[in-house]
Amino acid sequence: MLKVLQLRRSGFNKAVSVGESFLNESDKYIIIAISELHVRIYGHPQLEMTAVCQKVNSDNDFRKYEQYFRLKKRYNTAKDTYLNIYKVGQFLGNVGERKDLALQITGINKMYYEHVDLVVEYNAQLIKPWSKAEIDKALKEERLATFKVIGGKATC
Repeated sequence: MLKVLQLRRSGFNKAVSVGESFLNESDKYIIIAISELHVRIYGHPQLEMTAVCQKVNSDNDFRKYEQYFRLKKRYNTAKDTYLNIYKVGQFLGNVGERKDLALQITGINKMYYEHVDLVVEYNAQLIKPWSKAEIDKALKEERLATFKVIGGKATC
């Protein structure tokens, strides 16, 4: 299962990287892609980012779907004064009937009006989930990074 999440880290020396794991609602997730990094400083820095995260030990039927496709989105200009038009590179989750897939906008193909509606056709691609071997490798590297060698003996 893939989720697009907003992640935040506060303080100095707080790194974030692809392959890092964390708990979310008692489930373990691993970061497989990061975008839209923002740094905010309110006395101490905060890193805020959008990330595609994969639930550890979950199945995904990614191969059943077209990897590249067009996504059409209709914006009602009569009701909305601010249109949240997707940006190229933006990650989207929970799109369509599949709630366990994530996609990335790769381009804008066409824009046109139908009456008062702005219709935008996007080019998009599915984010490929990591294999079990890739996840296991990242989790092992993360565990090994927590060990410190002191006097010839490993400690945690």
